[in-house]
This record gives sequence, C-alpha cells and structure tokens, in this order.
Amino acid sequence: MTKYGIYEVSNGEGQLATISLEYVDSGLKERLPGEIGDVSAQHLIEFEELNPYTYVEKTVKVQNKSNVELPFQWLLYKPQFAGSTDEEDSMIVTRTRVLDSDTPFSIRPASGSLLPLEEAEFKLIFSPPLVGEYQNALHMLLNHLPPGSASSQQSVADDGNNIEEEKTSDTSSTHRDAMKFKDVTAMEIEVKGKSVPLNVVLHPYAIYIPGKTLVGSSVKKSFTMANHSYSTITFQFEPHIDGHIVEVEPPCGDLDPGMAIDLEISVTGVKPGKLNHTIYCQVLNMDQPLPLHVEGEFKGPEISVEEPDVNFGLIRLGETSVREITLNNLSQMPTKWKINDFITSPTSSEDSMNSEEVQFYPTHGELKPLERSKVTITFKPTQISTVHRVFEVEVEDGEKCSVGGYGEVQSPAVCFKQSEIKPQDVYVGVPVLCQAVLHNQTLMSTQFDWEKPNGVDSENCSIEIDPISGTMAPKEERVVTISFVASQVGKVNDLKIPCVIEGMDEPLCLSLSCEVLGLSVTCKTSDSQGNISEELKVDFGNEVQLGSTPRMYLYICNQTAIPASYSITVENFPVRPPSPPQQKLDSTGTSLRKALLGRTPIVPDPMSKCGIRAQADMAKMALSCGLGAGFSLSPASGNLSPYGEDVIEITGYSDIWGTYTDTITCTIGDLEPITFPLTMTVVGCPLNFQMTAAIPNQKPVVRFGTHVSGLKSVKRAMRINNTSPFDIRLDWRVFNQVKDDYQTLDLTVCYGRCFPPRDKDGSEIIHQTEEPQMERRPTNFIPNSPDTSPGTSRQVTSCSEEPEVNSEPYRPKIISLFLNPHEGQCSTKPYSILPSQIVVPGNGHAQVSAIFTPLLSSDVTEEIECLGYALGYMSLDGKAAGIEGCCNRKEAYETSALRLDMTAQLKPALLTIENTDEEGMRYRSVMSDLIVNGETQLEAIKVCSTVLSNHTGTPLNFRLLVNKPFLLVDLDPSSNIDGATRATETLYNTLEPQHSLIVKVGFQTTSELLSHDSLKDMESLDSNRKLEIEDNLIIEFNNMAEQKVPLHATLTVPQIQLSKQSLDFGTCLVDQPRILELFISNQTSSQSHWNVSLESISDSCINDTFKVEPSQGILDAYITHVSNSKSLLTVTFLAKHEEHYEAVFLFKGMLGENPQRLYARGQGSYDGKHESLLNP
Repeated sequence: MTKYGIYEVSNGEGQLATISLEYVDSGLKERLPGEIGDVSAQHLIEFEELNPYTYVEKTVKVQNKSNVELPFQWLLYKPQFAGSTDEEDSMIVTRTRVLDSDTPFSIRPASGSLLPLEEAEFKLIFSPPLVGEYQNALHMLLNHLPPGSASSQQSVADDGNNIEEEKTSDTSSTHRDAMKFKDVTAMEIEVKGKSVPLNVVLHPYAIYIPGKTLVGSSVKKSFTMANHSYSTITFQFEPHIDGHIVEVEPPCGDLDPGMAIDLEISVTGVKPGKLNHTIYCQVLNMDQPLPLHVEGEFKGPEISVEEPDVNFGLIRLGETSVREITLNNLSQMPTKWKINDFITSPTSSEDSMNSEEVQFYPTHGELKPLERSKVTITFKPTQISTVHRVFEVEVEDGEKCSVGGYGEVQSPAVCFKQSEIKPQDVYVGVPVLCQAVLHNQTLMSTQFDWEKPNGVDSENCSIEIDPISGTMAPKEERVVTISFVASQVGKVNDLKIPCVIEGMDEPLCLSLSCEVLGLSVTCKTSDSQGNISEELKVDFGNEVQLGSTPRMYLYICNQTAIPASYSITVENFPVRPPSPPQQKLDSTGTSLRKALLGRTPIVPDPMSKCGIRAQADMAKMALSCGLGAGFSLSPASGNLSPYGEDVIEITGYSDIWGTYTDTITCTIGDLEPITFPLTMTVVGCPLNFQMTAAIPNQKPVVRFGTHVSGLKSVKRAMRINNTSPFDIRLDWRVFNQVKDDYQTLDLTVCYGRCFPPRDKDGSEIIHQTEEPQMERRPTNFIPNSPDTSPGTSRQVTSCSEEPEVNSEPYRPKIISLFLNPHEGQCSTKPYSILPSQIVVPGNGHAQVSAIFTPLLSSDVTEEIECLGYALGYMSLDGKAAGIEGCCNRKEAYETSALRLDMTAQLKPALLTIENTDEEGMRYRSVMSDLIVNGETQLEAIKVCSTVLSNHTGTPLNFRLLVNKPFLLVDLDPSSNIDGATRATETLYNTLEPQHSLIVKVGFQTTSELLSHDSLKDMESLDSNRKLEIEDNLIIEFNNMAEQKVPLHATLTVPQIQLSKQSLDFGTCLVDQPRILELFISNQTSSQSHWNVSLESISDSCINDTFKVEPSQGILDAYITHVSNSKSLLTVTFLAKHEEHYEAVFLFKGMLGENPQRLYARGQGSYDGKHESLLNP
C-alpha cells in the first residue's frame, strides 16, 4: 500500500531596501571643479545668503522604492574632507563620522518610517546665528535592517539607492531566529549655507546746519535710512540732551529688506556755542551702531549800530561836537547793553583823548525784542589833535559790537609850496610869468596880502602880482601869478616879495632869482621829406629831373623870446616874383575909367589859375632870364616871433640839364649875415617828340606794324620840340634788341669830342683856335726828366697835380672811355634815323624821320618781331656848355639821351597751313582697295585736304608741286598746263591777303607699288607688310622761296600663311581616301584673294592623287580676333598602287602676296592592316 505525503508550497519575493531623492527646492547644485566637499556625499544642496538670526527652508522629497516599510532617522555630521579618492580610505573616513550638535541646519521630521512605494516630504531648514559659512553632511539611516538586505558600504546610483540584495537559502528556523538587525546609511547629502552681516546705511551720514541759529530755536533736517539686507531690521536712535537737544523722529521702528525710510532730526540750542556731536542708531543683531554726525552753531542776543562810524568833523579848539548813534536789537528777546569808551593807544597824545572829553547818554539800558534806541555822544576837545576812537557796546549773553569815532582839532596855518622861484629863459624886455602857490595847511579860512618887493635887484625890474590879496578856503592851494620884466642883461640874485597872512605873527617871504639873456638864432636845412641836413647847405641832389620843381626848406629858429626881422637873397640864379604896376590912378571918375579900360600888362598870378597851369606859368616866368635854371625863395623876408620858427621854401626851376652852384645870404636882426652854398644837378632831356608832348610820362614808340620780307622801306616823320633856351645838337645811333643777348656792358672809346659837329657831307667841322704863345724854355732843360714835360718847346704844358695853378687854359680830353649797360646791338638795319645829326633850336623844333627797311626774303624764314630803339645824344656848343663857377653841362654819353622805341613785325612770304585732320596729311591704304566686286581696278585714290591761308598784308604768288604716288586732285583745269583736274604740279597762282585756298592731295594706290624697294626688303617677313612713303607738298613762291607740307602714306600689302608647311599621310590602304586638315590665314589689315595650284608631283602621282579643297577664296583683313581672316583647308590623298607619292601645292595671292608651298607625301599598301576605320 502506497502512502502519499502532503506538502505545502509557499511563494515569496525578496527585495533590497531602495530609496531615492526625488525633489529639492531650487534643485541640486553641481560641485564646481576643484571645490572642496564631503568625500562620501552623493548630493549637494546650497542655500542662498542670509542674515544672522533668520532662517530659510527647502522642501526635500524622498521615495521608498521597495514594497516594505522602512524606518529611518536623519543625522547631521561634520563634513569629512580628504585629498585622495581611494575606496579603502573612504570607508575609514565614513566610519569615523562626528555628529555636529551646533549646526544651523535641521530637518523635519528627523525620524519615522517610509511607507512602501510612497514619497515622504521633509523640510530642510537653515537658520544661522552668526556671520559665516556653514557646511554639514546630512545622512539618512534605515533602522533595523536584516543583515542580508542591506550593506553599509554600497554605492547609490542616480535613479535610486539600491541596497544590495542578499540571496536567500533554505535554512532552518533556528538559524533565522538567530539573525541580527542593524542600521544602514542609505543616503548622504552635503548641505551648505552662508550668513552675511546686515547692510544698513544713512543718507547723508552727516548733517550740517548752516549759519548761526538763535538759542532756543529748533532746526529740523531730513535724512534717509536704507536697508540693503536680506531681512527686516529693528532700529532705535539714542537721544542727546547734554548742552543741546538732538532728537530723531521716529526714534525707533522696523524696516523691511530693500526698503528705505525718511527720518527727521531736530536740533535745539540751549546755550550759545558750536554743536559738534554724533548720535548712534542701535540696529538689532548688528555689531556696530550706525553713527550720524551733527554740526551747527547757536548764537545769543545781538545788537547792531546802524551808523558805520561817528565823525565829529573839523572842530576848532574850545568848541563842542555832539553826535548820535542808533542801537538796534536784532533778536526776539529782551537784551541788556552797556556802552564804553575804548582807548586804543593811551600813551599817544595825538591819537587819544582824556576820558572827560567824551560823554554818553544813556550809558546802559535794556532793549525789547527788535527795539531801537538813540545814544548821544558829546565831544569837547582840550588840545589840537587828530581823533581816532572806538566805542564798544557790551551785550549780555551776546557778542560785543563797536563803532569808530573820528575827528580833527585844528587852528589856522599857511605856507609856500616853494619859497624860491627860479624862472628859466628870461630875456631883456620880455615879460616872464611865474607862479607861487600858497597852501592853507589847516581847515580854517584865512586872509593874505602881498607887499612891495625889496632887495638890490628890485630897481632893475618891474613886478606885478595877481591877485595881490584875498581869502583862502580850508586846505586851499591858491596859485598867484607874478609877471617879471627885466630891463638889462645879467643875473638877478637879491629880490624878495613879502606876503602877510592873517593870524600869523611873521609874514611869508618869496625869493626870485634868474639870468637875463639876449637874442640867439639857429638855421638848418632839410629836403622835402623832412630829412635834416647835418651841414648848413642846400643840396637838391645829383638827380633832379628836368622840368621838376624840387623844394628844399630853410628853417630859421628864434631860440629866444626876442622878436627879430630877416631877409634872404640868392646871388647867381635869383627868381623874383612879379609885382603889380605902381601907377597911381586919378581920383576923378574920367581918369579912373580910362585907367580901368586901358591896357595893362598881363601878370601871371598863380593863385588865379588851376594848379598845373599855375605851376607851368610860374616855371616859365622863373626861367625867363634864359640861364637854364633859377631859385625862388618864399618868403624872402619876414619877422621872427619869440621862440618862433619860420620855414623858407627854396624852389628850384630848370629847363636844361647841368650842375648849378649858387650862394644864399641870410640877414637876421643885428646879427652878422649868414652865407651857405646852394647846389643842384639837373638830369634829363629837354627834347620831346610832338606825339608824346601832352603825355610826358609816356615813352615815344613808333610802331611800323606787320610787313612781309623783301618789301620797300617805310618812313615815319616826327617832330622834335626843344623846351630849353639853347640850341641842342642831336647825334643818332640805332640799336636792335636781340633775343638771347647775354652781353651786359658796352665799352665805348672816343677820341676828342664824342660827337663833333659835321657838315652836310658828314665831315667834321674843325673850329680854329688860337695857339697859345710859345713859352721860352730855360737853357738847362732836360728832355724826359721828372721836372719837365715831354714834347717840343712849342707845346703848352700844365701841371694837374697843383690845383692852385689856374693860369693854364682848359684843354679838352683826348681819349674818353664810357661804360654803359648793354641794351641792344648797334646796327643800321632794319631801322635808321635821318638825318643822323640835327640841331634843334632853342625853344623851337625840328623834323626827323624813322625808317624801317624789311629784310630780304632769304633772311626771313619765320615770323620775326623786330624790336629796336634809337638814341639821340645831345651836345652843346659855345656858352651853352656852361659858365665857369656857376654852371657846368655835360654832353654825349655823360648826359641823358633822347630815346625813341621802334617795333615792327616781319613775316616771311609764307602761307598759313591748317590741316583738316589732326594727324595732318596722313594716308592709310590697303592693296585690297584695288579689288572691287571681285574685279581688279587700275588704281585707288585716298584724298586728304589742307587749307592754305594768306594772313600777311600782301598778295602771294606761288605754285604747288608733288611727286608720285601723290597727286593734286580736284584742280581747276586752268591751274595747270594739261588742263586736267589731276596733276603733280600747277601754274603760279596769286592768293590775296586774308584769303584761303583748299588744296586736296590724293595718294594713288596701284599695282606698280608692289615693286617698291622698301617692299622687297620685307619679303622675308610673314606678316605686317607695310609700305611707308613720305614726301612733301612743295609750295614754291615766285621769289624762289619754298614751303613744305609733310605727306605720309602707309600702304598695307596682304600676306597669306599656312598653319602647316608639309603633310605626311603615312602608309594608307590602296583606294581608300585619307584626309588631313590645315588652316590658311591672313594676319594683315588688307583683304587677300588667294588660289592654289599643283606645282609639281612625283612620277607615281596622277592629278587626283592629292587634292586641296577649296582651291581658292577670300580672307578678310585681320582687325580683331573675330575677323573672318582664317579658312579651313582639306587635303585628300588616294593611293592607286603600293608606291610612294609626293606633291607640292603652290598658294598664290592676287595682290602681291608672297607665295606659300605645301608639301604632301604618302605611301600606298595592299595590306589590310592599314585600313582606316575613322577617316575613310
């Protein structure tokens, strides 16, 4: 019998205790690199900054992920820091944790049970008591876990803390009962927090009360307290009541974080003085109180004196002065006062006074608020003095105030500013005014009275005083005028004038001393610009222009106060002003009427005419004596005033050049006459041309105008006026101004007179002079000795080294050298003057002619500007040359010359050429112009034109010539011999002035130009075959002169080129055609017509063995890269037998192109391997 047992099977699930940190307010913080933290902490929670004695909490949620209830407990440890990360060291550190009982961190609830699969919420609180940084490690311990369900050294992952699961096995119940339970750390969290001090500030931190505040008054000022902390603060101000009362309203209160409150401080003064105090505000939980500094000043009652000072004024000794002052209470409280007399310098008798001299009423009192009161001050002086006092007003509980007192106690006193008078520049008989000053030294008025003068010198003079008596005001300075007249020359030493002053015991005495002088005069001269001469002379200079009226001035200065008369005369060249007629008229009416209607001499009156006419008439009258110069004095006489200065104008007149000398005599009063020299050197030319007589400053110029070379002479007649009284001989020399003339000086050598007089034939006229009487030589005469002169015994000798010997007659110079600036070259063409020597009479005129002779055409190749001038050198004969001792006149090169400028424009007999093209007569042709529509022409002509203009003043006769290939086209048939419209030369034609002629010249392109020599030289060139032809259009004038117009032609000849010179077909299959290609091109600017022909073939070839297609064509000119100047050629080779084939093709052009050859070769074969599949 089988027995069956019954078994119970029970199923269960074992889990590890697992928890996880699900939520934290503001999240977890990641530890920064290098940041020190707890070695085993798995999470980091950091709180924001707080102030002490405040707290903040964060919500933390932890989830139990196991299906069993887990008891827990939170513990706070001090953090453990370690430098290594070794696991063994970490386990040791974990086992040595220390609980932190003073930590500011806490968590609620601190213990309990985690329900299965539920979240538990915790409050983590941070409440720091002090300022600082705090850090702890927060551990969650799971209590009473079985040994296999958890491990105390497990690691926690990010998604939960998996406590290592322990394997279960079939064990006996006795063994399970014996298992031990223990606490396991399931979570470690590091917590951090920081506490910062409170931040409370006052704005402003100090309060200043400006000015002075009356005691008992309160001043209120506002200020602000700002809380920049993280928490609410509680404040309280400490009041101050010691000396002054300082309070703050409100004195205490609370202030939220980030807020500000307006406070008011009240300051009340208790006593006068300055307030300098600091009050403190106590803030709860703040280490140091907040300071608020207060400064101010308080004052007591104040009294002011309205008057700035007390001025007693001028007080006569023995009199009394009374003044009042006003006291004003400026405060709003009753104020007691007292006035005192303050003595500044009691030891000084001048600045002080006795106490009995000053009295006050009242001396003290009490003023109500804002009340005024009068105080009387009485001053009675006892001595002469200057008063300076200070009166002080004492104020009870206040500051003193003071006022100054001034006064002057005097008696009368008078004195002289200067007790002695010394007048200067005293002259006989001339009154001298002097001044004496009486000074009243006091502020008292007084009387004065002058008495008669006394002393030894009182009899030799007379004195008048104004005023002689009067009253002087206080501090007055009275000026008294004294008139003194001396009667003789000499010194005055003993003369006194007494003055009696009222109230003074002794009179004042005024002393007078001086030196009496006589007449004294000085003379000086100056030019018109005011330059004073160092010597007493009148020198008009060495370059006085002829006809000008230079002026010099003579200054006669009276150095004394004595009046005097004067007169001035000129010795040799005087000019006297005209005087009116002295005839007396009858008093009867008939005779008076006859006298008025009768003829009277016309006297030039400069005042009755215009300035220029009056000056001319005055000069004419001054030079009417015929001496060539004159000097006028204005005024010639007069009276000198005391200390006066008279200016005498000395005017020089001249109508001919020369050096003039004279003497001026000046007589003044009873003084000795004064004489001094007068000199004037006149330069200039008295001659002028009639054409510029009205305009003296304009240079005479003869303009002959524009002329053509080779014409006849042109003459211009001119009149020369002589404004001098002497006959002047002119000798003409003509000069040309040449361009690039670098000569600077002209050296002229003359023998005898430079320009002697000549007759009509040009021969020199020699005047017969008396030979001097022959002197008898001593018998001991030694020739060529130092004591004798060379020559024969008949020769007159003179010694130039002894100027005192003047008995010898004047000998003219034999040789003269002149060095003048070079302005032109002396020449006789193209200008000349006729006659070359002429005498112009004095105050008359003469005629001369200026002649311009154009140069020959052979000498003129271009337009020439002829610039020249003529100089007429002046000479004088006879007495006109000068007067010895008075006048000297130079001649010829030593004096000015009459100048005549001449201009002319000389043009060659040429035409003006104006080309219609900017390049001129420029031709650009191509050989392809000969082919028109495929047909070859005989010629092609390109035409250029030019304009020939006659801008000269004369008709021009000329003909035109050209050389082939140039032709004159569009001609008038009558202009050439053949009567054709085209020719290479024309007959002579005349072109009138200011007319023009159009000339057309053509370039003839023909096939004959292909044989030109220059073209043959280019046969070797592949491209740019150009024929350059240069020639001239010749204009031939009837005077055989020629003018050329350049002609330039460029003829382009085409040229063909092959891209290959030979073609090698290689070995080809018999009867199979083979094709090769090449290009034919034209690189020239001319069109090319070409064809190809078979020049030679080998014996094995027949006509169609080699074939070129196309066989002819046209290549356009190569203008740009897109021109149709290139063509493709195909060459076909067809072998008939297995033989070698050769052929030569010749490419030729129709316009002279160089022929090109193409060599072709090939080999025939029956072998099929040579069959071509691509190119049949």
